[in-house]
Amino acid sequence: MEKLYAITSDPAETPHEQWFQTTYGQLIEDALERLRNPINPSTPHASWQLFKQLHHSLQQRAQKRSSLVLKMDEISSKLAGMKDTVIAMPGCGTIGEVVTISSIGNIAQILPTKTKPKKLVFIGSDGKKYPYLFKGLEDLHLDERIMQFLSIVNNMFARSDKGRSHIHRARHYSVTPLGSRSGLIQWVDRATPLFGLYKRWQQREAVAQSLKHPGQSAPSTSNIPNVPRPSEVYYAKLNPALKDRGIASSENRKDWPLTVQRQVLQELLNETPDDLLARELWCSSTSAREWWEVTQTYARSTAVMSMIGYIIGLGDRHLDNVLVDLVTGEVVHIDYNVCFEKGRSLRVPEKVPFRMTQNIETALGVTGVEGTFRTSCEHVIKTMRKGRETLLTLLEAFVYDPLVDWTPGSEGGYTGAFYGGGQAEPGGEGNQSKKDMEREIAVSMFSIRVAEMKALWYKNREAVQEALPVVIKSIQSHTKCQDNLQETLSAMARLKEQKKMLQEARSNIKHDLYTLPERYEEHAVVIATKATIQEAIQEKLNDCEHWQKLHESALQMVQGPRLQQMCAEVGKPFSVGVPSFAAAIDFLQSAGQGQMVTQCETVESELSAIILQRRTLIRTCLDVLHTYATMAGHFPRGYAEQNRSFNYQKWLQELICDFSSLKCQDVLSSFQNEYHPLPTSIQANTQAVLATDLKLQTVVRDANAKLIKLMERRSIEQVETSLLGVSVHATATSIHQYVEENGVYGITSLTSVVVTAICSLNKRYLLMEGAAAAAGDRLMDLTSRDFGDWFLDELCSMSGNINQLMGLLKERPLTAFEDSDQWKPALHAMQASHRVYVTLQELNIHFRNIILPESLKAVQAQESSVLAFLEQLDSLVEECGQPLDELLSLLEIELRNAIMGMEQTNPDAITTVNSMRAKFDDLIQQSDAECTELTPGQMLLKGFNGLFVTLDSDLMAMLEAVRTVQTPDLWKKVDVIREAKGLQMSAFSSGAVSLLGDIFFVRRVKTMQEFYELCQKMAATLQGNLGGDVYDDDQLSKPVRHFIADFVRKQVIGLPSQTLGSILCTYINALGVDVTAEIELKDIGASSKVAIEDLCKKAVDLCIKNDQFEHVHLTEVSALTSTHDAAWRKQDLARRLDSNILLLQASVQRCQIQLASYQWLHEDVLTQAGRPLSKMVLPLRATVMSEMKKSVQALMSQESNACSVQDKYLQLESSICQRLKWASGANPSLSQTLQDFETAQTNRNTLLQAESKLASDAIKMCNAIRHCEAMRTRTQDGMAADNNFMILLARCQESCNLTESCETTVTKVEERLVEIKPLKNGQAVDAEWIRSVLEHLTREIGVVGGSMAKIKAAVEASKTDVKAKVSSLKTVLSSHHKLMSEVRSSLKAMAKYEEQDGECDDEAPDDVREYLITYRAFSETVSQFMKLATADEITSDIAIEIESMAETILGKINSIYNDLVQFASPLKVEASDREEPSASLNFATALKKTVDKDVPKRPVILRPDLSTGTPPASPQTGTTKVSAPVGKKEKISRDPRTGKAIQERNSYAVGVWRRVKMKLDGRDPDISKRLSVAEQVEYVIREATDVDNLALLYEGWTPWV
Repeated sequence: MEKLYAITSDPAETPHEQWFQTTYGQLIEDALERLRNPINPSTPHASWQLFKQLHHSLQQRAQKRSSLVLKMDEISSKLAGMKDTVIAMPGCGTIGEVVTISSIGNIAQILPTKTKPKKLVFIGSDGKKYPYLFKGLEDLHLDERIMQFLSIVNNMFARSDKGRSHIHRARHYSVTPLGSRSGLIQWVDRATPLFGLYKRWQQREAVAQSLKHPGQSAPSTSNIPNVPRPSEVYYAKLNPALKDRGIASSENRKDWPLTVQRQVLQELLNETPDDLLARELWCSSTSAREWWEVTQTYARSTAVMSMIGYIIGLGDRHLDNVLVDLVTGEVVHIDYNVCFEKGRSLRVPEKVPFRMTQNIETALGVTGVEGTFRTSCEHVIKTMRKGRETLLTLLEAFVYDPLVDWTPGSEGGYTGAFYGGGQAEPGGEGNQSKKDMEREIAVSMFSIRVAEMKALWYKNREAVQEALPVVIKSIQSHTKCQDNLQETLSAMARLKEQKKMLQEARSNIKHDLYTLPERYEEHAVVIATKATIQEAIQEKLNDCEHWQKLHESALQMVQGPRLQQMCAEVGKPFSVGVPSFAAAIDFLQSAGQGQMVTQCETVESELSAIILQRRTLIRTCLDVLHTYATMAGHFPRGYAEQNRSFNYQKWLQELICDFSSLKCQDVLSSFQNEYHPLPTSIQANTQAVLATDLKLQTVVRDANAKLIKLMERRSIEQVETSLLGVSVHATATSIHQYVEENGVYGITSLTSVVVTAICSLNKRYLLMEGAAAAAGDRLMDLTSRDFGDWFLDELCSMSGNINQLMGLLKERPLTAFEDSDQWKPALHAMQASHRVYVTLQELNIHFRNIILPESLKAVQAQESSVLAFLEQLDSLVEECGQPLDELLSLLEIELRNAIMGMEQTNPDAITTVNSMRAKFDDLIQQSDAECTELTPGQMLLKGFNGLFVTLDSDLMAMLEAVRTVQTPDLWKKVDVIREAKGLQMSAFSSGAVSLLGDIFFVRRVKTMQEFYELCQKMAATLQGNLGGDVYDDDQLSKPVRHFIADFVRKQVIGLPSQTLGSILCTYINALGVDVTAEIELKDIGASSKVAIEDLCKKAVDLCIKNDQFEHVHLTEVSALTSTHDAAWRKQDLARRLDSNILLLQASVQRCQIQLASYQWLHEDVLTQAGRPLSKMVLPLRATVMSEMKKSVQALMSQESNACSVQDKYLQLESSICQRLKWASGANPSLSQTLQDFETAQTNRNTLLQAESKLASDAIKMCNAIRHCEAMRTRTQDGMAADNNFMILLARCQESCNLTESCETTVTKVEERLVEIKPLKNGQAVDAEWIRSVLEHLTREIGVVGGSMAKIKAAVEASKTDVKAKVSSLKTVLSSHHKLMSEVRSSLKAMAKYEEQDGECDDEAPDDVREYLITYRAFSETVSQFMKLATADEITSDIAIEIESMAETILGKINSIYNDLVQFASPLKVEASDREEPSASLNFATALKKTVDKDVPKRPVILRPDLSTGTPPASPQTGTTKVSAPVGKKEKISRDPRTGKAIQERNSYAVGVWRRVKMKLDGRDPDISKRLSVAEQVEYVIREATDVDNLALLYEGWTPWV
């Protein structure tokens, strides 16, 4: 108020301001004085009375028509006095003569809308009048940008319409912002708002209604009857409909049922004509042809603005914002303030993409939306999609535009006008915005109220916590009483039913009850037979369930860590320890119990021997189990279910659920198909299994043949690799000694020899790289001609050879290099390139050694974490929206463009890769964060990915090292450097390196996906019986080999050779040959090159000529170097062969295990087919089972012996312990002996228990596995089980047939009567039998009736108690709601400010909003709880629901109460404020002080960044100082190199840009699916015309017009 008063009390500058101050100045001062110093501060509402009077006076004046017209000379004498200016007319183009402002009309018309805009008329220098709308209180920069957007779209339409004049055009107007608070909008002539058509219809209807009454005359023009506003029309329909649904108030829109809103809309649609606009277009046309053209123009214009509005998210399309030029049919939209999806965040969200109501649709013609409108919509969308790059570029410019504030929470409207829109006056200190002031007051009032009610609030919490359990206990007691009553009523009903039957039989001698003995006898036989067989079924079912649990447990232990733990425990050194009786020997000897000592020693000897023997047997069992576990690791997850016990269990459960002859036949059929199939089905499965078995045997044979060939090659060199390493070291030492002895001669000669050798090697290196480059996509299969070694092994060996020779020079550098490090970068680059080759080799080796076998094993075993990882990987690839091959093709194009310096053509591909990389990184990090112990899936993922990560790291190190090598330009004419440069496929600029990284990241994902697809196919083949593909290691490694080949070809080839050529030139230069001069001296044409060998030879000759060394030195060093090089080559070959042999040995072993596991799984099929099991399979299943049977039987036999010996030992220990206790009672000195004995006894018992547990676990595992295998295959036990099951099924069939053939029936009532008085020895049902049963029932009914009365009384008492307890709880909750209502409005205000903070800052906390959401859910739960607790009847189900709700409420109570108090800022008094209040301290000042002190203490609520009108990230222009909180400096992003402020993007605008891009890409509403143009148009038309969407709109939108 004070700020508003400061604005209006400034010295008057115009006559109108003088009139305002004279008329209202004193009244404003009096009102402010009353507010500052209220008469009674306890009634603050009285202080606002004068302001209410002032508001009423101003409101009355505003409603007068005379107040809507102002004279320019009264409101702005400067504008009124402007004559013949040189100011250009706003919005007029610069083509031709420039129109300037000659004068301004003296009349300013005020439009009666919210912001009261003024219509002004400018007189142009051409004599024409130019009307404009002057809008204050709004920033029109965004509207100006939207007009630019429409202009660009019109240019696109002009090109796409192929010369046809303005077929598709978005009609727009000029917008001229005059600052951040006002601007001029060009007045749209000849355009009629749709609301005007609707209002005129209302007036016509009102006049027509008035004429219907007799005696009424037509109203005059000045006395047109008032028509209701749209909101009045809407609520006149809505309120009665809501009352019919039991909703008394229409204030809370959330309570309105959708059906009611739809009903109201339908009624309004029926009452409102749908041809208002169509008739106006018809009436405005002079001929049918003109009407047709106008209608077509209208349809196209509507389509253009609808689709553009949809793309930019234009909202607030009420009838005043949509205008139609009735002459041309063009549609004009105004007021673009609610765009970019802001309509979805309004108080009443807008769900329609554009306005398509009944009047607009009818005006489209007879085809409606299906004719010209739809085709035009598709044309517009297609055109905008085609030009999306231009449109997105324009929008991206908006993103960086500091003049446009896109944030939905920015200051605007009245606040922006009166308080600066977030900008302080130049030179000012920065005033606090209205929003911040309101925020501070809200927080302060909330804190004060919480402080006042804190004690009551916590007391209420305790009351709720005490009352709730009491209510629950009372409800439980009531439910129990109700259950008892229900049971009693059921018992009474049964007794009365029995009594009724007896009474009927007594009165009717022909009653069926008299035939009960004959019927019951046959019925009893059927029931007994059925009960017997069902008992047998249940017994068999229990047995199957017992064995199935043992099977699953045993397999889990074998495949899990338990077996490994047992093996480790058995493998430890073992000792039975000191006998327990050793501590009591002296006591026993002295007590004359020598015989007992002898007995103890004998038993101890027996026990020790048995324990050691049992330990040996346990080890034997575990060895057999370990062999079995090797096979079981390749079995599928459901292996335990592939046996008879599981199938029997499943079939028997079906029989229990449906005990009928038909179900027996079904079970029998399933049994026959599973274990006794027909020959035709056996033949089909057998052929597939035999074929797969043959393929697996072929894989084993091929791998074994490769291994034999490799071992034969290794046997040529008998020396061990370690000895070859010694030889290499010895030759290197000889070279060093020679160099030491000969000094400079030795160094120079060694350098000459090594450089000459490297020249020769470099030629071979170039040839190998050339062959690799020429191989192209076949590089992965490229091998050497001699021995078939892979190209990578050859390149790595060659690189290693060169590096070891370079190492000789590195240790003894030339004299020329002593004072220079120019040679070190090149050497480092060469070593880095060799490291890349080594890493590639390690990638291949580690993959085949670790990743491949473990992955295949895990996939075959259907390990859950591995399958989950594969699903996530597939999902990651699917989310790309395109195949990886297509993505790689696009990236290859981008790479070529980057190398050639061209612009990007597929930026979406890079965006897709970045998104994929982020999701892949999240997948990796998720595996790190989920748990401390990694699952198999996480280990495989991290291990596989780690190989590629290491490779990427080494590649970056190599590229960085290569960049440091400074090669003179002339040196690039040397043949080796030039040829190597020609082999290089990629340029390594920053952009190209980034794209290469993207390409090989995608290839990495593709490699992993392809490899695991092969694993899954292989696993499916091995686990099923339908055949399929079988892959060897080479085929499984193909994806990785392909990756390595592409990696080498595109990123490595050429770089090592270039670096090596530079090294050679450097050394030749150091030997005395000026390489640069030599190149310049020769006449080199464009295609000529200098041979490195000539330069090398010249360097050697020059050294000899200059006496740097002699021929003898050269000869001796050459011999030593050749010997060293030959030794190194032998060692390198042996090392590679050894590595490959180990690799193949592991491969052969794994293939053999695969073959064995497959034959184990399909042993029955192979055996029935007559094929003998392969000799390559070790071990055979029958052999393992036989060994397991022998070992477990021996262990079980030994276990019984051990138990008997342990019993003897325990008896002796007990006897000794008893004697010691007696003796220690008389002789305290024996207490220590007793204690030592008990300790030794405990240790021995612990040892015995551990050994028994170990033996027991081993026996259980072995027996369960033996039983599982016996039930899985066609063994004697399995066949015997089949026979027993068949017998049981036959008995079931007989019982079912007997039951179904029995024609007599006995009712449940008759059965209960027989139970009361059984019919023995053929006794008939006669009058005596009936009388005795009736007497019994009468007594029972009396007893039950007596207890029922007591139970009913208890029910009523418990019901009364429940009501009393609920009433007490209701009183407590009423107090809670009363307290909460006092702070609810403040909480909502604080939540609103938090929401505004969140729109500007995604990371802004939203504690209050979350609290309100939580509290709303809490309140709903409490309301539902009270509703159920006060129900007339509380059933058991309701009681369970009530208890569940009570637990939820009690779990949330503490957070609900505590969090509310925590939101309040602590009320503290600062030292500077502890002064006595002065006489001038009034109520408003005191409140302001409280706010200033308290609010900053709550940083969650107060956001200093929101004090400015522009987003926190937006740069400020000009010299205007931005208001900010005191002591808080604004953060400005600066360039780290220059220190200059950099332009930043508006974060909200970035979201807008992405949303528009998604629509232009056709990915709305589903970003994962791209729609065609027709599909996208169909979607938006459907959404725009959906009745539910229209029914939910704000009534001012008038969706029924």
